[in-house]
Amino acid sequence: LYSDVEEQGSELALPQTAQLTKCYPNPFNSTVTLEFSLPVPENIKLTVYDILGREVAVLDNSRKIRGSHTLTWTANNLATGLYFAVLDAGDVRSTQKLLLMK
Repeated sequence: LYSDVEEQGSELALPQTAQLTKCYPNPFNSTVTLEFSLPVPENIKLTVYDILGREVAVLDNSRKIRGSHTLTWTANNLATGLYFAVLDAGDVRSTQKLLLMK
């Protein structure tokens, strides 16, 4: 459901809890960068949902090292509207709103 996902990992400035820290630009036209951080190595799932709660993309579903991580998501095939990026990491769930404007 998405065309490209790129990732980079870093161990600078370790966070206290897992969280989806930043999504930019927001609103976005077709490509958005999502940043999240982990205090410990963790199995994560980063998913995008539409306004009705339907899953539109799973951006990552793997084990990550502690530190900051960045994903770039291209949403060319989706309609203009409000979406939610949800990071599940252990017992933590972090959500960010994404506004796609074409």
